[in-house]
Amino acid sequence: MIEELSKRADDSDLIALLATSSQGRLYNAALARELRDVVAILRRELDRRQSAFRQSSELAIGSPKE
Repeated sequence: MIEELSKRADDSDLIALLATSSQGRLYNAALARELRDVVAILRRELDRRQSAFRQSSELAIGSPKE
């Protein structure tokens, strides 16, 4: 049981060290930039699709029915 508790303490210490280390901060900053870029791409695609949908809806509404 002591060995298991010791291993858990070591793991949590390592996680805390990584979270506060300069490499950990650099990793988090790089990850944040990647996520920002992905969100920007998704927003552009959503805007494009919404615009295309609005245009097709306007054409359908504006066309005379036979």
